[in-house]
Parts: sequence; C-alpha cells; structure tokens
Amino acid sequence: MRFKAILFLIILLGLFENGNVVSAAGETERIKFNLTVISESPLPEMLSKTTIDGPAGTDFDVDLNTEGFDMKSRFVTDINANDELFVRVNLETRRYFGESPNGLPLFEEDTQNDTLVVGLNEVVVLLPFGRNGGGKTLKIQITPERYSVAADRPDAGQLKIDFPERLSSGEIAIRARKVPHRYQIESKILFEGKEIARGNGFGFIEEFTKVPLRLSESAPESIRGREFIANVAVEGFTTNRPMDLVSISFGITDASGTKIVGGKGINGLGREFRYGLEEELGKGFELVIRVTEKKQ
Repeated sequence: MRFKAILFLIILLGLFENGNVVSAAGETERIKFNLTVISESPLPEMLSKTTIDGPAGTDFDVDLNTEGFDMKSRFVTDINANDELFVRVNLETRRYFGESPNGLPLFEEDTQNDTLVVGLNEVVVLLPFGRNGGGKTLKIQITPERYSVAADRPDAGQLKIDFPERLSSGEIAIRARKVPHRYQIESKILFEGKEIARGNGFGFIEEFTKVPLRLSESAPESIRGREFIANVAVEGFTTNRPMDLVSISFGITDASGTKIVGGKGINGLGREFRYGLEEELGKGFELVIRVTEKKQ
C-alpha cells in the first residue's frame, strides 16, 4: 500500500476498484461520501459515522466538538475532466494542550488549507492534529462512492445526510450544499459610457482568474499602449429568490503586476458590478464585471 502525504492529509491508495459508474442519457450522476471520525488515544475509538449523499459537486462542512477536540472543516468537491475527485479542504482546529504554571488551560490552535486530486477509488484520511507519538489525536476518514440514478427520480437532485453511528459524547454538525463551481467572467473598461477594453475568462469558485483586457482602437490616448489584467474570484454563491447572488473579489493590475485598484462586492448572478476608476485612470473611466454560471 502506497502513502501520499500532503500537509495534514494522507491518501491511502490501492483500494479495490468497483468500477466507475458513467452517467448515460437520462441519468444523474451522484456521489456519496462515507465519513468516519476516529479518536486514537492511543487505541482507536470510532466517534461517529456519517454518510453525505448528493449530486456530483456536492460540498459539505463538518463541525466537531468532543472531549479534547474542536474542529471546523469545509470541503469543496468536484469531478474534473480526467474523471478524478477534486477536493479543497479548509480546517480550523483547537485541542486542549494542558495547563500553564498558573493553572490556566492551554489550547493548541491551527488553520490549514489544501487542495488535492485523488482517484474515485481512493480513501482520504485527515489527521488534523498530525501524529502525536501515541498520544491522543483525531483521524477523519472519507471514502467517496460514485453512482448514477434515473434523472426523473424525485430524489435525483436531493442532498441527504445519514448518521448510522452518532457521537458517543460531544456534538457533530454536518451541512451539505450544491452550488455552481464554474463561472464565466466578463470584464470591461468603459470611458464615458462606451466600451474601450474587454476580456473574458472561466473560473472555479474561490480561485482567482486572470482576464487580460484588450484595448480597442477607440481607447483614449491617456491609456493607449498600456496593458490591463483583471483578477477576479467568485468567493461565494447564495441561493436566493428571485435572484441567486454571487460575491466576488477583484483587482486590476498592469503588465508589471502593479495593482491599480481592488475591492469586493455582491450582486445578482448575471448582473453587472460597476466600479469607478476616476482616481486611478481619470475622469470618465469605469470598470464593469459580470459573472454568469458556466454550463457543463
């Protein structure tokens, strides 16, 4: 069995391959995450067993509060073009460490982030507090399972969470969500209301996308010959009615990478974000950003 270590993650390879289920016409692809939380102190003890089941691209959070451990974790998952599982993990952890000389409680705190790509026949094992030399520590094991169901089933697009084994002591909270991950980003610069530069790109949620802006022949003399690049990240998506919302971070740099302007905003999906550039480029200049969902 081969091990692959990535910071706080260990990927266990060599599981039996059950065969990937490829969605056919009229079928919806789903993925099930079997999640087990184990305390090792030093003997293993299963604290909880959970199943998170939803359409491919389901994201989930796991918050744990048990004796000696506090953890908040966030997982963004997707299937990439190579039929592999993409996982982005954010962990915030807190563990009781002992007492100070004055008898005050001491805690070990940490924040960790990582992104990895694994096969759908692999198990992800998280060691949020690392290996503790036989001392008390925590292990989270995630086993993905992909399958397909008929698209006309009433539950084909539903999210499901099941707790076959609950925490013996403490609390665990699981949240699942299905939001768009891929976006089309349109950026342009206006001068006196007319478009004088434009660029388009595709981005993945929570990742910055560089969008070069091509100047038109009608660009004013004051900026001719300059190069501008829009850096845009979709930081979040909120399902809302009557319109879904997206939050973004953005920046405009020149060819040398020097930042000209930056900011954040929230607006309806497909609506225009507008920011004045008078101080940076002069009177009459305006930045426009529009984000739409990129269909598969």
